[in-house]
Amino acid sequence: MNPAITLAFLRLGKIRTWDAVFFIAAQTLGGTLGVIVAAICLGSVFTDPPVNYAVTVPGWAGAAVAFAAETVISFALMTTILAFTASPTLIRFTGLSVGCLVTVFIILESPLSGASMNPARTLASAAPGMMWQYLWIYLLAPTIGMLAAAEFHAVMRGRDAPGCTKLLQSTAVRCIHCGYRPNSSADTVSGCVGADTDLLPCLSPVARCSAQTSIDSRPVPVALARIPFVYEHHRGRDEPGRES
Repeated sequence: MNPAITLAFLRLGKIRTWDAVFFIAAQTLGGTLGVIVAAICLGSVFTDPPVNYAVTVPGWAGAAVAFAAETVISFALMTTILAFTASPTLIRFTGLSVGCLVTVFIILESPLSGASMNPARTLASAAPGMMWQYLWIYLLAPTIGMLAAAEFHAVMRGRDAPGCTKLLQSTAVRCIHCGYRPNSSADTVSGCVGADTDLLPCLSPVARCSAQTSIDSRPVPVALARIPFVYEHHRGRDEPGRES
């Protein structure tokens, strides 16, 4: 639901360009429609002060501080997302950690900038309310912060670090991002013979051929092997005495 997060994943090569374009369009359109519906249903309670379409504006410290604050908290948010999704231990707690972090930011940082961290969220409120004065802050600062987090993650973990833009993977459903397809030999690790590497944007050519992992002599989908939580689920599904 956040174009800045989508662009960060695009920078890391974990989502295709056209997918990112349509995600951003959907995020922006959905947010705007939501504000319009709220305005229709709630009327002046939502559109008039002090709510003002729930638009985010700089706080008492001014625009410069708001820009800096939005950049910092957006960097922290994206760094947390990438760190958790790349960890076999922490990936299942990604949603909880992000929710807690956003709550803390809203409580502590919102007096400075409104704690938007989301260009689509601010644009969705600014457009119906025709409040454009500070929109540039909330379009640029979250995007800069999250792209910086993506670069930091790439330097610290490498662009081949595990993780997919899709948090909850299913072994029965194809993933349009990391390329996993169920019951398909095209994506399996078997010396990378016949692997459709164009369907694996999350992995470098070296990583695609390096995950020589098998279970009970059966090939494991390479994209699945690079997503720790789902890989563990796949491994335990067929083992005696273990439930899926």
